[in-house]
Amino acid sequence: MMIPSFPESIGDTNAGAFSFGGFMSREFAKKFYKSNTWIKTSKAYASSKFYVCEKCGRPAKKYVVHHKKHLTPENINNPFVALSWDNLQLLCLECHNVEHGHKNGRNVLFDEQGQVVGIDSPPSGV
Repeated sequence: MMIPSFPESIGDTNAGAFSFGGFMSREFAKKFYKSNTWIKTSKAYASSKFYVCEKCGRPAKKYVVHHKKHLTPENINNPFVALSWDNLQLLCLECHNVEHGHKNGRNVLFDEQGQVVGIDSPPSGV
């Protein structure tokens, strides 16, 4: 019997595969990303998208279940923000880097474990 191989979560999911406790996890969010509720929600969401990046359409070998509206201390306990599938997006690592890298003209780079490995200054004139 062959055991299926699933893509590896490295992003906002946290079942130990990625552990948001490592990826730019702000202190207020660590408990949430380690919760069984988030782990089950993010895994179910990724499975429902067949592990295909919603931005580029490629199969995501390493993926992030991304919050479109980012979590804050004020909204993290609101299930309509933190757990609603309407606020989630499955992104491959490359698209997640782009999503976070282009904000404020910065280039944020993540490694395969989801750790920030670099932040470039915005180009002059931005």
